[in-house]
Amino acid sequence: MVDAIEKAAMNFAAARRKLKAKAPVDKARKSTKKREKELIGQTDRRHLKRSGRTDVWAIRMRPELKAQCKAKAESKGMLLSAWAEAAFEAFLAAEGTPHA
Repeated sequence: MVDAIEKAAMNFAAARRKLKAKAPVDKARKSTKKREKELIGQTDRRHLKRSGRTDVWAIRMRPELKAQCKAKAESKGMLLSAWAEAAFEAFLAAEGTPHA
């Protein structure tokens, strides 16, 4: 009986440690660059090189526009990123600017 209570107490303590608030993130430029460098080091670059997509471009848009784009990409069986890339290329072609 005592063993079961001790075991339950240890499990509860482990659960509390998991829920404990993490330290606040330092938003300084130097700290951000350090975190980015660590993240890049963990990334599987073989996939990025194979797909040719090595640049990241985060954009903001209206939620309803994003939903429309996502629905269109899904209807064509494409990833959103691949669909957006094709849409950008189509727009540049319509403007008369050849893509690389």
